[in-house]
Amino acid sequence: MKVILALLAVCSFANAVDSEGDRTMTKVVKLLQEMLDTSQADGRADTEIFAKFKCYCDSNTAQKQASIAELTSQISTNEGQIEELSASSGKLSTEVASLDQSMTDNQAARDEAKSLRDKANAAFKDEEADSEAAIAQMDKALETLSAIGADQTASLAAVRSHVGKFMGSTGSGLSEETKRALRAASVFLSPAQRKTVTGFLQAKAPFTGEYSAQSGEIVGILKNMRDTFKADLATARGAEAKSLRSHEAYTATMEAEHSTMSDAHASKQDQLGSNDGDLGSAKDNLEAAQNTKADDEEFLATLTQQCADKTREYEDLKMVRANEEAAIAQAISILNSDAAFESFGGTAAASSGATGFIQLRKSTSVRHEVRHLLEKTAKKHKSLRLAKIASQVEKNPFAMVIKTIKKQMRVVDEEEKKDDDTKAFCDDERTTNDASIEGLTGSIDQLSGEIDQLTTDIEEPEVGLKATLAARQQDLADNKQSQADNTASRQADNAEYRKTVGNLVVAEETIQKALDVLTKFYDWLARKQGPHSYVEHDGKDSGGSTIKRIPEATVDELKEACSADPNCAGFNTNGVLKTAIADEKEWYDFAGKLFVKSFDSFVQTRKEDPAPPTDEFKGGQEEKGHKALDMLNFILSETKAEEKTAHENEEKAQADYEDFMTQAKKDENGLLETIAKLEENLAAKEKERVLKNINKEADENERKAAEDYLLSIKPGCDFMDQNLDSRKSSRRAEKSALADSLRLMEDTPEYKTAAAAEEAEALGECADACVGQLDHLDCKVCQTGSSPAGYCGSNPDTPGC
Repeated sequence: MKVILALLAVCSFANAVDSEGDRTMTKVVKLLQEMLDTSQADGRADTEIFAKFKCYCDSNTAQKQASIAELTSQISTNEGQIEELSASSGKLSTEVASLDQSMTDNQAARDEAKSLRDKANAAFKDEEADSEAAIAQMDKALETLSAIGADQTASLAAVRSHVGKFMGSTGSGLSEETKRALRAASVFLSPAQRKTVTGFLQAKAPFTGEYSAQSGEIVGILKNMRDTFKADLATARGAEAKSLRSHEAYTATMEAEHSTMSDAHASKQDQLGSNDGDLGSAKDNLEAAQNTKADDEEFLATLTQQCADKTREYEDLKMVRANEEAAIAQAISILNSDAAFESFGGTAAASSGATGFIQLRKSTSVRHEVRHLLEKTAKKHKSLRLAKIASQVEKNPFAMVIKTIKKQMRVVDEEEKKDDDTKAFCDDERTTNDASIEGLTGSIDQLSGEIDQLTTDIEEPEVGLKATLAARQQDLADNKQSQADNTASRQADNAEYRKTVGNLVVAEETIQKALDVLTKFYDWLARKQGPHSYVEHDGKDSGGSTIKRIPEATVDELKEACSADPNCAGFNTNGVLKTAIADEKEWYDFAGKLFVKSFDSFVQTRKEDPAPPTDEFKGGQEEKGHKALDMLNFILSETKAEEKTAHENEEKAQADYEDFMTQAKKDENGLLETIAKLEENLAAKEKERVLKNINKEADENERKAAEDYLLSIKPGCDFMDQNLDSRKSSRRAEKSALADSLRLMEDTPEYKTAAAAEEAEALGECADACVGQLDHLDCKVCQTGSSPAGYCGSNPDTPGC
């Protein structure tokens, strides 16, 4: 294709220069020279195009490589963050599950305690109902017996006066209502007492003295048992109230513990939620970074292939163009040789050929001298320009040759200036790029030092940020494990405490019940058997529960009646027997007297039972009973002391645990803050290191680009450094030869005649007036068309004015 274009250009050029009188071979040389110039211009244009594409490749490659490196680091960071968050969430899930179990156990313990409390309360209510029923039945039986005069102190007439109300018409036994009351009350009596009541119910002679004795004994038994049941009921109610308080205290403690665990559970759930959010964000960031990295790697691979293809295309084109230019230059050299000139001059084809050029006459000696001078200089300095001008000297008019000489002199000056500009460009580029390389080298060294320092700050085994962060994270894990261990230990201790306290409470209640029963009995026995007297208080009386009233009874009779009743604490002269005497300051004025029972001392005596079944019941039981009371009291006090110690130890252990947890939480928060700061600092250092690596890589790429650029201009600049002086010398020789040729040709009559003819032709009608005197008045007047006087008026210094 290039050959075809060249041939077309030859044909075109041949037609264009037909009228200029060039020889056929000269036209070919001109065409080749023009092709060489065009090729060189195209080469410069291609170099500029490739340089722009190379800049695009380098900048985008560097950008994508930096992006891939940063994304790789970001992916690694995100993967580490995901791993850390997953581990944290797993641990939190385990802790939440443990708290769930503990809270469930706590709730179960409270439910169990409530169930036991409800059962105990139900049992108490049943016992309370039974006691109230027994008391009611005994009250009813006592009321019935009292109504029929069963008191041994009542007169026989009084007894008989009531018999009709409660016995049948036959008078042979008790009424059915009385029997029913006694049978109901006997259910709550001991077997011996029940036997006495049964015997009473079966009695056939109600009006005998034996009947009165039996009914009086029944009344005493019923009253004692009623009082026993009342005391037992009061004791049971007190124990129930105490048990309720203990249950409420235990429930409050467990609820507080449950609240603490619930707060910890909520906190961990919140942290789990936060972890889930952070984990989702980290996964999204990881996926986005991986996708972006894949896109960048794909783009980089495509770009690398495109740049490689473009580079190969450019190198191939440059190689072809270099070979083409070498061939053209070699052809021009061959065609411009002296042997070629001599041989071309002797052939018609090389001189006129088929183109029909007009052969010029042989040149004068001056032309020959100019041609010889130009050819000699062209041959010496290998100048195509001088060779071309030398080939035109004999066939061209002087004017054309002189014009060409002047043009080539200007070309020489332009090339001289271009060489000087190239030399200055090379010097400036080398100076600038050397300074840039030096500055970039310093920047790279500084960045390397800073990167090494950052690496030390981050990676140093014991004091680096990663090691410090790992140590603080281990401290945090140890802190949390310590909290969990202490919580588990506290829960176990508390469970043991609750079990121990429960046992102690049950033991206390059991001992207290036994004490109450024994104390009540021995107090009753002391009141029943203990020696006593009565203290008389004239004009005073006391409030208190009334046992009964014996109207018109004497003081001795009232003393006997009060002494017979262990529950009697005193009486007044109105015949009222009292179960209790108020404090002396609460006594009030009274028209009669108040007698207060006063026990002299606790002297144990035994009263013979009416019909003791065996001899084991005689002697020594009260003493053993009081020893048992002392032992029970001692055991009870020790049990209470043990319970108090257990409560105190539990309170101290709970306080120590709360203090430990407060400090541990404080330490945990401090560690969390420290870890957050360390992570933030580590991320900043990592980012700074990545940025500095990117800047270092950019500086290294820029330095390499500058070094590559200096290498790319080195051949041309080295050539200019090495050949500038010789090129200047050659151009001075060329210019000197051209100047000598120009002088020789301008001094010839032929040139002067031709120049005058050309000047005359150019001046036209003013030729006669202007030839040789362009500045004369006559020439100026002819050219301007003005009058001599008018022109001289404006230009008085013009010659001829």
